[in-house]
Amino acid sequence: MASETFILGGYQTDFARNWMRQGQQIPDILTEIVEGALEETGVPAHEIETGHVGNFAAELYAMQGHLGAFLVQTHPAFRGLPTSRHEAACASGSMAILAASAEIEAGRYDVALVAGIEHMKTVDAAQGGEFLGTAAWYEKEAKGISFPFPALFGKLGDEYEQRYGLSADHLTRISDINFENARRNPLAQTREWPANPEKMQQVLTGRIRICDASQVTDGAVAVVLASKAYTERYIASRGGDARGVSKIEGWGHRTATMSFAEKMAESATAPYVLPHPPRDRRCLQAGRHRRRVVSRRHRNP
Repeated sequence: MASETFILGGYQTDFARNWMRQGQQIPDILTEIVEGALEETGVPAHEIETGHVGNFAAELYAMQGHLGAFLVQTHPAFRGLPTSRHEAACASGSMAILAASAEIEAGRYDVALVAGIEHMKTVDAAQGGEFLGTAAWYEKEAKGISFPFPALFGKLGDEYEQRYGLSADHLTRISDINFENARRNPLAQTREWPANPEKMQQVLTGRIRICDASQVTDGAVAVVLASKAYTERYIASRGGDARGVSKIEGWGHRTATMSFAEKMAESATAPYVLPHPPRDRRCLQAGRHRRRVVSRRHRNP
């Protein structure tokens, strides 16, 4: 049986910040979240044994790759630390956690530092949409299209409408719930939105309005993961109980084909328009796999 992975704590930036306006870049933010995570958990820097960074497209938005080396640069104790970077579109951070937990479960390391970072407020909306289009099949589905991902989500909405029925009221309710949740999160980018409700109802592309679309964000998070043995020592040194520490209970990982048309064709007779994540849930429920790390699936609409 695989060993367990525990979450000792972490640190998150305010997602409403604009790093360019603050004169900050990826190395500055990585240093901030690493220092914050170490302070929040009380884990000494020299006890971190491996590092992972999740990021989608820093080469495009910030002209910067090799982010694992910047993680090493955040603290003198990290010199020589084994690190890697993970890219899986929207699931990049989840894949970094998955890789770190796999190392812990394999017994290679006892303590891992995982960072997720996106620096996207570096270009205008049109250029940013072009960059985001590389998470789709760029040449076939994004090149020359304004806001390619909202356009693809619009096509997805059309498919739902054809199969099951979908009204603008349904999408409006989803948007309302999202903003309500954001108002309860002091670090959410949209916690004070919508300041201009009329503008949010403007059509972005197709059936997708501004309020329906994900926002471009500068944001970063760091978490410290640990083995059961390390966690027990960690808690004992603080006079606590290991039962109060969060534990990763399972994971799911599925990747669909890149082509939107192929996705729709594959699911034409399936109960779900995107059948891959539900298939993973059934595996969990049936107990076909061992312990898995809960992660956001790699979704290419």
